[in-house]
Amino acid sequence: MKKKIFIISPSYPTSSDPVQSIFVQDQARALSRDYFACVAVPEMRGWRSLDSSLFRSTAWDEYDGDIHIFRDCEFARLPFSSRGAASALFHSADSTFKRFRLLFGLPQLIAAHFTLPSGYVGALLSKKYNVPLVIHEHASRFSDFLQNSSSREWVRYAFQQASEIISVSPFSASVLQEHFSKGPIKVLGNIVDTNIFTSDHAKVSDGKTTFVSIGRLASQKGLAFLLQAMALLHKQSCNSFFVHIIGDGPLRDSLQKLAADLHISHLCKFHGALNRPAITPLLQKAAAVIQASLHESFCITLAEALSSGVPVISTRSGGPECFVNSSNGVLVDKSDPVALASAMSLFIDRKISFDPSILRSNIVSRFGVDSFVRQVSNIYEPIIKHGQAQLYNRSSHINLVAKRA
Repeated sequence: MKKKIFIISPSYPTSSDPVQSIFVQDQARALSRDYFACVAVPEMRGWRSLDSSLFRSTAWDEYDGDIHIFRDCEFARLPFSSRGAASALFHSADSTFKRFRLLFGLPQLIAAHFTLPSGYVGALLSKKYNVPLVIHEHASRFSDFLQNSSSREWVRYAFQQASEIISVSPFSASVLQEHFSKGPIKVLGNIVDTNIFTSDHAKVSDGKTTFVSIGRLASQKGLAFLLQAMALLHKQSCNSFFVHIIGDGPLRDSLQKLAADLHISHLCKFHGALNRPAITPLLQKAAAVIQASLHESFCITLAEALSSGVPVISTRSGGPECFVNSSNGVLVDKSDPVALASAMSLFIDRKISFDPSILRSNIVSRFGVDSFVRQVSNIYEPIIKHGQAQLYNRSSHINLVAKRA
């Protein structure tokens, strides 16, 4: 019988937003090969959303193939406070846990994605039901969780209760280590779906050197610096390139305006958010994928590009440095349009090239599904074994006391 993993995540892909927290979906699907994995998505809503929720159940189930998704919503009490919101979120998570236990029994492990809020409510569940907890931290700026005393208290409690903390890169692990004293932070990169992102295709060219940039259109991603780099190339009479910008976000309008102001709108296209199958044809034309981020915990889009046999240009933003180097791309400093333009010129002028099969093989061996399942099992199994031993010892003690009575 498969061991049961209760996964907690603040979000999970839906039909209306198929890319949100897709890395959680990737991990859940991979885990389901060797474990019985279910996902809980607890949610806290403010009372302003009450009218739109009157005719919808606050608890409902969904299915992602064989993966059972438990969704639950609680309303924060008035007057609103951070502690009230945390309490509502815990009640929501507790509701999903009770539904899981009713259907499938007690899980052997709770796996929470992000310390806040999932790690904190996972710690409360771990304490209440005596189930070990592992926290998977993905945040690119963990310091954002430490801005007030309540958040710091919740992080401290979550870390005290967790058996292990897993980070997606050595850079992120070094930040987390300052707050976790039980032992070294484990490092486990995100999964790359190497079945979708393949290099077994002929490179398609339309005469121009094509680049692709994938990511949310937010300040963290540094798209303004990429547009400025494109403008520098344009001023040098270099127009034999084109950039596909994939993603959506709060800065889309301002970035499109900036492209117009820099007179480079004809050199790029803003596609909006695309799912993975829609991205693949654009990667087939790409000379390189560009990431201009200011900070990244990992950057899955770069790993997916390399799995597709496409080299990358990346800023030194934290996470990417653990797998991007001179053997598969170009690293440049953050917030430096000149450096980005120079790196793009290497590809435009055909001064740099890479073997697609070598780019892919390294990613498959490090971040493919088989590699992930093997590495995460090496972390989970000792914790599960220790937790079962504790339960056995406690049960034996209770039985002994009962017999004496």
